[in-house]
Amino acid sequence: MEAFAKFSKPIWYGEAIRVQLNPQFQGLKTVKYDFVFLNDRTSESLAAGYVTVVCVDTANFKSTPIPERIRRIIEGTIDKE
Repeated sequence: MEAFAKFSKPIWYGEAIRVQLNPQFQGLKTVKYDFVFLNDRTSESLAAGYVTVVCVDTANFKSTPIPERIRRIIEGTIDKE
């Protein structure tokens, strides 16, 4: 697990934001999600960063491959340019 964010502008309480999320597989057990927070009205970038997550078996708290069903859902969100 790792997370990083760099805020370039304040995000005010009540402000509408849009989050762009770009998942990237890193092996069989790990996904890195790059993100950008945008002002929904102006599309100005407010923050950017990433979070890296590992699939864990809740029975023993050890890393485990991402189930195929979940992997397909995540793959369906990846922009295939």
